Amino acid sequence: MSKVPQKACFTIPVDIYRCDVYFLAGTYDDLLKKLKELELPQKMAPTRTEASKYQALTMDCNNGNVIIWFPGETYPGTIVHECTHAANMILEYHDVVDAGNHEALAYLAEYLFDSIMEGLLPEQRKTKK
Repeated sequence: MSKVPQKACFTIPVDIYRCDVYFLAGTYDDLLKKLKELELPQKMAPTRTEASKYQALTMDCNNGNVIIWFPGETYPGTIVHECTHAANMILEYHDVVDAGNHEALAYLAEYLFDSIMEGLLPEQRKTKK
């Protein structure tokens, strides 16, 4: 399985839920800088020691928005995993959780994954048929 790039930063608008997902692949210092840019408390981030143990981290901004952070190279499967966390956080924030119907989760996780892959690997953009 191929790895995805180690450095990237972009925003994914999730218009249907009026929120954003901030994707960041970078160092711990890049994460702290992003939190400052978004005017979020630095204490949202794990300590530098804790962060060194993560392959990825998805953080709820407590305002409907979510940050997905990858401190190094990662694989598409890990991105899917973090997209599922992000989708759950967004749906929980908006009280759209239905144990009997997983479609909202599935569609949102797919949208986030596709958006991240397009941001990381623009040459692999989906073409609508």
